[in-house]
Amino acid sequence: MELLRIVTMCMIVLLHLVVFLLEAPEKKLMGIVGLPVLIVKSLVIISVNVFVLLSGWYGIKVKLKRLAELCFQVFFFGVIGILISNYFSDTLSLKKMISYLFLMTGNEYVFFQSYILLYVFSPILNMFAERTDRRTFTIFLMMFFVIQFVWGCLSWGYIYFGNGYSAISFIGVYLLARYIKIYRIEFFPIKKSILYYGVIYLIVSIVGGVAAYFLQKYNLPGYNCVYSYASPVVVFSALMFLLLFSKLSFESRWVNRLSRHCFAVYLFHMNSLILPVLVLFGKNYVISESLFHIVKLFFLAEIVIFTISILLDVLRLAIWDGFCGIFRYKS
Repeated sequence: MELLRIVTMCMIVLLHLVVFLLEAPEKKLMGIVGLPVLIVKSLVIISVNVFVLLSGWYGIKVKLKRLAELCFQVFFFGVIGILISNYFSDTLSLKKMISYLFLMTGNEYVFFQSYILLYVFSPILNMFAERTDRRTFTIFLMMFFVIQFVWGCLSWGYIYFGNGYSAISFIGVYLLARYIKIYRIEFFPIKKSILYYGVIYLIVSIVGGVAAYFLQKYNLPGYNCVYSYASPVVVFSALMFLLLFSKLSFESRWVNRLSRHCFAVYLFHMNSLILPVLVLFGKNYVISESLFHIVKLFFLAEIVIFTISILLDVLRLAIWDGFCGIFRYKS
């Protein structure tokens, strides 16, 4: 499952590369590259839901020290964002820096803001999942995802569901994973389950990409149902991907170490002060619609983003451990 964290973060970076470099307003994705790119987008759109499913699979155990470390990690990458912004563009005022560092602008790290609410509510959610009867739990999940589909996907209900990016959506996905884990739900015979889960994930993703291509080409409604985090198709595909990895079993010290830095990759490349710089660099290299050229660029971008993020996070860990050591010494 730690490997799944790394794979999912690779998917998130790839998704953002597609969105910010290939789906810019001036791009229509209707050329030779269009269909392959939309299929890739369908393959990786599950990534955010997979991360929330992972939290539900293990069950969040609230610890104040862990919460403080998460907040410090966000603060640290906020400082990095200010330094990069001041170097590449105008210097921010003190008021803007303070507002930015404390996520008060309304545009900072939407995933983190939603996840913190999930984190805070997780003890209550765990209690509900463990103490309610299976029938009630099943009815609750069915009602939740039907309501989310209607008001959070079909109608783009941003106020409540945020297109699947809100704390409410995260709660539903979290409880879905708890349900599957607690009741040991198996959709297929155990011996062939890896194959089945993988094939279904691929089929759903490819069909979704093809559907999105023609929906966009002919300007038909329904495109959001393919690429909304609130879409039941996306949630289902994410669940198949999670269950696929749940059947794998191996140990790797390096995988465990790298997985610890996955959140740092998100904090670095989705920092609102760093992202415009990365997009600017990327647009200078996306100069053709050659599929080979774009694949090569994206592969290099993944390596660079991961490397820089991990190195910065190693520095962040050293600073955090130093702070913890000082407080332990004083106490």
